Amino acid sequence: MASGTAPDPDRPELAELWRLARQAVESERSAFRLEVPDAATAEALGAVLGRPLRHPGRVSLSLRVLRDRLARFDLDLDRVLRSVPGGAVAGAAGQDEGRRFVEQVLSAALAGEGFVGVPWAAAWIDTVARDGRVVPALFPALARRAAAILAALHLEPGSPPGRMLDRAELAASVAGSAHALDGDQLLARLVLQAAALAHGCPFPRSDAERAALWRRCGARGSTP
Repeated sequence: MASGTAPDPDRPELAELWRLARQAVESERSAFRLEVPDAATAEALGAVLGRPLRHPGRVSLSLRVLRDRLARFDLDLDRVLRSVPGGAVAGAAGQDEGRRFVEQVLSAALAGEGFVGVPWAAAWIDTVARDGRVVPALFPALARRAAAILAALHLEPGSPPGRMLDRAELAASVAGSAHALDGDQLLARLVLQAAALAHGCPFPRSDAERAALWRRCGARGSTP
């Protein structure tokens, strides 16, 4: 539900916010810091964050907080990053080429974990291609990690998992970080996109929905 006047993502004072947020998403970081050089930037950022900011100064911001703040204005961070300059799929000559790249990489990653002919694979490829967050240089390694995570999860709809895994331990063993499957991480988003399709449920939008889907897949954790 919208609350207050929505910020204009195209304001030039917000360009650095979107640039750093995109870098954080692409590099799987959960937070970033940005400078507040003048009054105009402080006013624009303050409208997004819902609090006054000093200038000149510096502010630390997590992706989760940014997503939550934008959601108050019925704005989605991923859509904003696609709409502002620099939001196109990096390295893709066009939508068809981008989809072919995603299909090739994800198909190879799935095959490497024994996922052959799974009914949700095509829909996952379409979803990831439409998401517009593919960075070609990073995507193959990310896809392999996602497939390895999926291979450890319970993806059979209509039946409970036979065991419960610790999500932080699973993330650390596959991705090298216990936080790689936290809610605001790109790897977590990629895995949950596939898991939702496998279980025939909507993609989770809230912390509670993400935690519920992880549990359905046989993974528990202290963070959504």
